[in-house]
Amino acid sequence: MFNRDVALINLTPHPVNILDRGNEFICAIRAVLPTARVTVTRELVGYVNGMPVNSTVFGELQDLPEPKEGVAYIVSLVCAQAAKLNGRTEDLYVPDDVVRDADGHIIGCRALTQV
Repeated sequence: MFNRDVALINLTPHPVNILDRGNEFICAIRAVLPTARVTVTRELVGYVNGMPVNSTVFGELQDLPEPKEGVAYIVSLVCAQAAKLNGRTEDLYVPDDVVRDADGHIIGCRALTQV
């Protein structure tokens, strides 16, 4: 188990609301532009019930800053997975243990995870 104190920069397209175990609001980490993204290439491989089925290949990371001492980034799961393929994991976090409202919309998360 570790305990790090870092500046968290949210590179997802929306605020990340941190909730406690009772789903009470702790804090919001606002989104910072530009949003970190991964390029995507799609190839049509077939159809299911008349709907196209693609093979998706994730490519290069875009707008993910280089690692910086004392700074960690909140990114999408896809970004974290793409970065991991290039050996980068320590400074990247993904929202985890998400909490949804009655309509199924994500309202926050109780933790962060690394891939």
